[in-house]
Amino acid sequence: MVTDKLGEQEKKITTFENSLKTRMSSIDATMKSFEGQSKIVSDLEMRLKKIEKGGVVVSGMGMGTGTAEALSTKPEQVPAGTETVKVAAGTETTEVAKERVVTPEEEGYKEIGDGFYIRNVTLSLFGSSSQIKGEIKNFSERDRSIASFVVKVYNVSEMLLFTQDFSIKTFKNGEVRTFNEIISGYTPIEIARYEIITKRRY
Repeated sequence: MVTDKLGEQEKKITTFENSLKTRMSSIDATMKSFEGQSKIVSDLEMRLKKIEKGGVVVSGMGMGTGTAEALSTKPEQVPAGTETVKVAAGTETTEVAKERVVTPEEEGYKEIGDGFYIRNVTLSLFGSSSQIKGEIKNFSERDRSIASFVVKVYNVSEMLLFTQDFSIKTFKNGEVRTFNEIISGYTPIEIARYEIITKRRY
């Protein structure tokens, strides 16, 4: 009778040990999964801190294409002003000061098509959504009664998440206007890249 009870106790202990080993391996697998997810969250938090600290600029991937990349704290020094040009007049050389035209790129703008340029574009958190804002300059050499643009947002897999049209009314040549659009339902962490292009190119 005592040996039967001991046998039952041993069976219960063995069953308990097996159950405990199974649970421990399950906990180990869960911990490894958690560590992997924790690293991803940590990377996303670091990206978000960079975005919040310096904003987001459009980097050179083509027309108005951007990636989440922190703004530089040092502005570029662009030489502006005059150039000296030597012109031969008879037998002597005369120096003439010629006003140099500053290009939009020298002013920090990136082309988005049809003579429009953008700069100082930032992507920031707006509740459970995102806000994208910046400046657009009209270099199209004509006044526009309505200028239409499109914001496209992509995730890390290059999948299009969101598209939104916006317009600026009475946009004169050489004028700089600001834009401010809400990207509903997507936080900056979910956005890997965005584009701002003219509506005609859409």
